[in-house]
Amino acid sequence: MKFVLLGATGMIGSRIAAEAVDRGHQVTCVSRSGRAPVPGVTATAADAADSGRIAELAAGHDAVVSALAPSGDGGEQREGFVALNRAVVDATRAAGISRLLVVGGAGSLLVAPGEELVVQPVFPADLLGVALAHRDALAFYRTVEDLEWTNVYPAGRDRSGDADRQLPRRQG
Repeated sequence: MKFVLLGATGMIGSRIAAEAVDRGHQVTCVSRSGRAPVPGVTATAADAADSGRIAELAAGHDAVVSALAPSGDGGEQREGFVALNRAVVDATRAAGISRLLVVGGAGSLLVAPGEELVVQPVFPADLLGVALAHRDALAFYRTVEDLEWTNVYPAGRDRSGDADRQLPRRQG
């Protein structure tokens, strides 16, 4: 498979790139720096918000993979993060690609019917802004009907800094 990977130099993006190369896929890595996260990829610098540029880079690929994350704590970036995801959808459409894989946030996982992890009292306060930004983006994706999109979630584990916190799991 040949795909464009947005956010390729981030924690999740670099892991996706490494796994894809190990499996023999062709990966065009896009990041602000243009740095190749792993050997064996094509790397280029671009702003994911520039849907025209991303559409150019994505043309001829089988899929777009987005490992983008809100900057900072996410709280003040919620609207901007949704706009960024709109640009990704616009670029995917303009490139003539129907498949879009998005890495979301674990906060949108259900811990009980209709109850998201992010609204639980045990959810870490320092991750709330980022989780809400990802939840807003997921709400947007649920309105997209013309693409074959999938939103996947990382494990409910925070590995930032020296912390290794297990987020609450679904009961029952």
